[in-house]
Amino acid sequence: LEAAAASLAADRPVLKIGPEDPADEEWTEAEFIVADDVHLLEYRPEVQKRLAQAYDEASAGRLRILAGALTAPVKQMGLNDQLRSRLAGGLVLKIVPPEFELMMELADRLAGQIGFKIDEEIKSIVVREARHDPRRLAGFVESAAFIAANTDMDLTEALQAVMLDKSPGESREKPDINLIIEIVAASFALKPADLTGHSRLRQTAWPRRSAMYLARELTGLTTTDIGKAFGGRDHSTVI
Repeated sequence: LEAAAASLAADRPVLKIGPEDPADEEWTEAEFIVADDVHLLEYRPEVQKRLAQAYDEASAGRLRILAGALTAPVKQMGLNDQLRSRLAGGLVLKIVPPEFELMMELADRLAGQIGFKIDEEIKSIVVREARHDPRRLAGFVESAAFIAANTDMDLTEALQAVMLDKSPGESREKPDINLIIEIVAASFALKPADLTGHSRLRQTAWPRRSAMYLARELTGLTTTDIGKAFGGRDHSTVI
């Protein structure tokens, strides 16, 4: 749905539901609502309520809604009854996992976006390990890119390290979460306090989410510990 949201946003107001709760004006101004990973709204009852209301408006012709989840709507036990029934009432499409060749192309595209090229043999190993899951593949490449940017490894060597579940360097120590916060903040021209504070501004939401993701992938810390490092946030926020 990321591509759909980007395409739609080119010429109309689109609300993409992310890790931060949308403001009231975002709900009222949107012509399209894109809600990927609906199953992650389990701990956000207010967003569930507003999304169910949006479905009622969509039935009247004012809105269009695209939603994605890991399982069928009837199996979304973490959602309230109103939202689950409305999800099931729309056009439900099962997304078929991409084939090996498409995953290989995706690996090249992901590497190209960060200015790297992956060795063909290593790429095929990474794609097989991703098990037809584009997000898992993106996680491998992004983790390797982070390692490559902060060591003398190239992306292929970093991917080998990720596949072997080891960190760069002879000590194989896990990266410190504070270092991750500092590097991500600097990459977005922010201060570490911007990521660990409680600002709800858009310019801090995506960098904070990126830092949490890297912390989860690279440090081995629990979501509770990661939440504490980000200003005492609840583990469900990290999830």
